[in-house]
Amino acid sequence: MNEVAANPQLAQLERKANLSHQLTVGLLLTLLAFFALWYGVIRPPATASPWLISLFHIIPLALFLPWMLKRNPRTYIWFCFIILLYFCEGVINAFALPHLLGWLGLIESVLVTVVFITSMYAARWNSQLQRQGR
Repeated sequence: MNEVAANPQLAQLERKANLSHQLTVGLLLTLLAFFALWYGVIRPPATASPWLISLFHIIPLALFLPWMLKRNPRTYIWFCFIILLYFCEGVINAFALPHLLGWLGLIESVLVTVVFITSMYAARWNSQLQRQGR
């Protein structure tokens, strides 16, 4: 008999861990695309190369992706620490930049908040699965 079928709590935990992992990875890719569009297409900065600034935002986040795909709970936790910097930037942009750019800052803040929440749940539920021996 299958261990997951014999234990409904374990099956539910596995479903929650899978959902939080998929949401976190999907939202991370959305955030990476958002930064590429914002700094590369919508608002090229006047002082520097827009792709350089875009890469400055994208590379730190993209470095987490390989370890997230392995579902390492510590990766999700460290990702949450780093993503807080992006939240601060989004809030500052939302209040400091005019019109469309302020709205982009607000979108960044909301997106980062949702990524933070899903990542914390992914860390919690994947660590519980690891403790169960799965």
